[in-house]
Amino acid sequence: MPTEGLRTLGRGDPAESNGAEQVTESTDSPWEPLGRALLDYHRGAADARIVVWSDASDPEELPVSFFFRGEREISEIDREAIALCRGRVLDVGATCGALSLLLQEGGHEVTAIDRLPQALTVMRERGVEDVREADLFTFRPAERFDTVLLLMNGTALAGTLPGLDQLLTVLHDLVSPGGTVLVDSTDLRKRGATDPTRDDGRYMGEIEYQLEYLGHRGSPFPQLFVDPDTLRECAHENGWDLTVAYQEDSGSYLGVLTRVAL
Repeated sequence: MPTEGLRTLGRGDPAESNGAEQVTESTDSPWEPLGRALLDYHRGAADARIVVWSDASDPEELPVSFFFRGEREISEIDREAIALCRGRVLDVGATCGALSLLLQEGGHEVTAIDRLPQALTVMRERGVEDVREADLFTFRPAERFDTVLLLMNGTALAGTLPGLDQLLTVLHDLVSPGGTVLVDSTDLRKRGATDPTRDDGRYMGEIEYQLEYLGHRGSPFPQLFVDPDTLRECAHENGWDLTVAYQEDSGSYLGVLTRVAL
């Protein structure tokens, strides 16, 4: 993901969050508004914000500065993940390289991948040493990694609950023996969700998003928030063990996936 996950949830009329600004629907990449916003901020638009829409709650504005956070601004989940990184690290959906830069400073060999051209430009200009344009599902590196980072709701890449199987299968080919995948998500049961299925039959964590920037709204895309019990069950079915390394009262948690010996 560029940003492979967004924790804000939104729903409503785009015109309400943009005053009189006309919103343009787009069939472009769902992430194109974010890409434009990242580059604008990097070039000096300090007040740049994106509007996050979802089919789960009200719209919410997100300052683009969030993606450029430094060591003092990173979350506790980010901090815990950095402490658990070992050896060669793959930062998936690195966006602006916030964590890649911190890991580099700590002496790690880091490969940062993203699909957004603007994110790649920003990372290179900020000093991330190994930046590659890649999609996790088609990425075929010459060597495997000791640690794979899937943060900012890393389970979002699955899109849907059935998509977890494909995600976990792809990760098998990227992690070296004894390596780990550090992935975060949110247990929506901690936020008041008591029914595991939504009214339309979807799992409670299957949410559809859209991003908007300066009146340009990208096409919808699915993201998955998954509770640790469901993730653990799916992980076991796909040859992984899951340990929850850190969990917040809000339901956000950091999971450590390790390969099960065959």
